[in-house]
Amino acid sequence: MMLVASAGLKGGYCKALQTIFGTNFASLILITVSILVLKGFLDINEQWFNSIKILGCLYIAYLGFQILKEVLFSKAGELSSQSKSLDGGFKQGFLVGISNPKDIIFFAAFFPQFV
Repeated sequence: MMLVASAGLKGGYCKALQTIFGTNFASLILITVSILVLKGFLDINEQWFNSIKILGCLYIAYLGFQILKEVLFSKAGELSSQSKSLDGGFKQGFLVGISNPKDIIFFAAFFPQFV
């Protein structure tokens, strides 16, 4: 939600909408993975799941570091050239959404009622 709000403030409605589409597409992929796991068609190795969690944490930490760096080292009122990578968009929304493995756990707990 913070990414979408930030994208909306920095890039306007269009950039926020692109970010929403990216996060929703990532959620659709994670929904598909969780359904395949529940049905027994896909077996996720615990090491793979742990590595995905670690990569997701590192990516989110990287984004936080970039934001802190931008705030601390940019002059007041001046946008840094690095802020363009933090403006959101489809790619940014997708990467944040797909690097969040708790969605798989949520959907795996939610869908057995309906599947």
